[in-house]
Amino acid sequence: ALVHLSDEGGAVDDFYEPWPVIWRQYYSEALAERWGAKLRFLPLGYASGHRRLAPTTTPASTRPLAWFFGGDARPPRREKLRALGEAVPRGLVHATARSTTGRSWRDDVWSAATVSDVTSAAALCPAP
Repeated sequence: ALVHLSDEGGAVDDFYEPWPVIWRQYYSEALAERWGAKLRFLPLGYASGHRRLAPTTTPASTRPLAWFFGGDARPPRREKLRALGEAVPRGLVHATARSTTGRSWRDDVWSAATVSDVTSAAALCPAP
């Protein structure tokens, strides 16, 4: 089996042919259609440093943010986020140049602890 990490855009699959099973980190509808049953998806989950929820979690209806999106806000996502912002006020977008949550070596990327705090303050966290 091949384990393919990264490639959020689904642009790199030219080496899949000889493998009987491919596990991909990011879902891609186009690649799922192209490769069929041999392609499977395994999201890796949170980056290291995310905090556990407190024993008593704040009810969603009382959180300060209605929603939060953090990550690569490329053009198709920007339009969706704009529409969400118009429909549901009290949202926050933290756009990064690329998806690298938790890396401290880039100015536009927040630490995993900061992302954890902000997502805990939001009632909804849309994901692409």
